[in-house]
Amino acid sequence: LLETAVSVQYVETSHWTGEGAAPFAAEVRREGGEGRVFLLENMNAYYEEIGFRKLDNGHLVRLPMATRSAWCERLFEALQPEVFIQDSATSCMREYTSNVAVFPGCPTRALGSYVDTEIANLTEVLKLNGTGKAQGDEEAEEEPEDDELEGEDEGVAKPIPVPTYMAVLGGTVSGDNSFAERLELLRSMSHLTTEIHIEGQFAVWILRHLLGVSMGKGLPRSPVEGAIKEVVWDTLERGVRLFLPVDLRCERPPPPPPEPEEPAPDTGKDAKGGKADPKKVEEPPVEEAPPPPPPPKVEVIELEDAFQMLNEERVVEDCGRRLVVVHTGTGALGLMDYRPPTPPPELDAGDDEESPEASPDPSAPGTGLDAHPSQQASAVLSAPEVLPGVPDELTVRDIGPRTLEVLKLQMRRNKAVVWNGSLGHWEDTDYPSTKEFLTYLEERVLGGDEDDEDEDEEEEEDEDGNPIEKGPPKERSVEFELGAVFGPGSARAAETLMETPSCLSLLASSAMSKAVVRGAPLPGILALHDKPNKEA
Repeated sequence: LLETAVSVQYVETSHWTGEGAAPFAAEVRREGGEGRVFLLENMNAYYEEIGFRKLDNGHLVRLPMATRSAWCERLFEALQPEVFIQDSATSCMREYTSNVAVFPGCPTRALGSYVDTEIANLTEVLKLNGTGKAQGDEEAEEEPEDDELEGEDEGVAKPIPVPTYMAVLGGTVSGDNSFAERLELLRSMSHLTTEIHIEGQFAVWILRHLLGVSMGKGLPRSPVEGAIKEVVWDTLERGVRLFLPVDLRCERPPPPPPEPEEPAPDTGKDAKGGKADPKKVEEPPVEEAPPPPPPPKVEVIELEDAFQMLNEERVVEDCGRRLVVVHTGTGALGLMDYRPPTPPPELDAGDDEESPEASPDPSAPGTGLDAHPSQQASAVLSAPEVLPGVPDELTVRDIGPRTLEVLKLQMRRNKAVVWNGSLGHWEDTDYPSTKEFLTYLEERVLGGDEDDEDEDEEEEEDEDGNPIEKGPPKERSVEFELGAVFGPGSARAAETLMETPSCLSLLASSAMSKAVVRGAPLPGILALHDKPNKEA
């Protein structure tokens, strides 16, 4: 539009509202003025536009929609716009009065091309389900013929189908509100994918507030265990595979600098013990610049022992189902049936409290940590409140190398990867997980990892001509179809760390994209359905 415009003019709010509304409307509608573009200053400075005002005492007062609609009618009375194009991703997420109000003379609201394209791309990518096919695809899988099934051995276990679509959810959590948004995103993705990897600070909150693993300093207390439990249980009950990090890169602060030495007091004598020369002028000591502080030390903390203790000593239970780490080496979570331990029977007054029946042998089967979860009464009572994980003096900054290898392995087994949220502090070179993850995603999209597999198979001799001893056959990668990134922070990281971010099937950089995936309402788009009668 701007490229074909005859002229472009920026108009401040004071020039097209109030007393300047009528002259500006006459200028816009004068004959022979076609092809001009007027860029109007937004109305966010008006409390009628945002819907509430702040009083002198700091309280907020919300305005009724009738008041806001009447203000909007007066505002556009002189200008009389005919069409309102909603093409701002940020404005779509807000309930601005100009976006949603219905009033006499209200313009017809239509969706702009930018927002329409971004929503269409998101919808197209998220049609993928766990089988790698689009939801609603008319092509159904061909059922095997009866004669093909006759030769199968019913006693042989069938291979588990490999998931073909995975999501990686990370991101920074600054408080309860942002963590609630991450939980909403996890719940929404559980309806769209078969496998979800929780990384970054999002995983740190779940490890601490749900599993009870110590996560060092810098993590605020928050009563969110109930909300986490509901979302995690619902995700696992749907059959979605859920993974947590198995190791973390942490920062140990440098030791405090040594205290400066105090200068020796002046006694009035020289170095040989005699009197000092009064004519000698002592030069002031040269102040040396303090040495730079040492960089913080990066340490990798393994979580496998904490996962093992969770399975043996701690019960995280809800609705008769207990959360366990089914594979401590990959961080895969799962649910198992759980029956709370039966309390011991109360003793009658005449019973001997020292009888063997009242005090069972701790070494007897079914009473120790190797017992079934429903029999671990003593273990549950003695379980620590916080499982040992990250020491209190450390701060979690990134996922560890083993977790990154788990991600790469699962990416080779999937046809598509959808990513939102950094895996750590990617701006710092000491924490490279996000860059390595995006580099491998780029290789999967461009097919570089498949070429490496073919080269490994062709090499049968080393440089000296000696035959190479082949180990176990390497797992072949599944043919990759697409990589998708959404969210403003994730898109910025992809554009910065990837050599060819254009290879991605989706690179949605607006905050609206994350809201669409979360299923959050978009007032600016919902109002497009309200087309009031122009004659009303």
